[in-house]
Amino acid sequence: MSLIQGATGDWEIVMGLEIHAQISSKSKLMSGSSTEFGAEPNTQVSLVDAAMPGMLPVVNEFCYEQAVLTGLGLNAEINFQKRRQTECALLFVIRTYQPHDRHRGCPPSIIVAPQTAT
Repeated sequence: MSLIQGATGDWEIVMGLEIHAQISSKSKLMSGSSTEFGAEPNTQVSLVDAAMPGMLPVVNEFCYEQAVLTGLGLNAEINFQKRRQTECALLFVIRTYQPHDRHRGCPPSIIVAPQTAT
């Protein structure tokens, strides 16, 4: 660890990298709506996407399979996290993070989640 001397004391440089990747699937993560590129606005929205009362999302298993394969390919620990009622994400924590990052609660990680809205 190297410190940079500043006017008010020594500073430690801490950096993080967050990468978002879109999984190529024919439908969205939480609905059967199309993900076709270039479609007219608001033409690929289902009742689930619009959060209509009583609509329950169904997870696109292909997206989860691809996300898990990505995590396994990166030798990552796979943790499933529910963020909101209609949005889920897979969080992969790379096992080789530095021990000093543990107390900060910020190990290098990769979040792989297809977008759920157009």
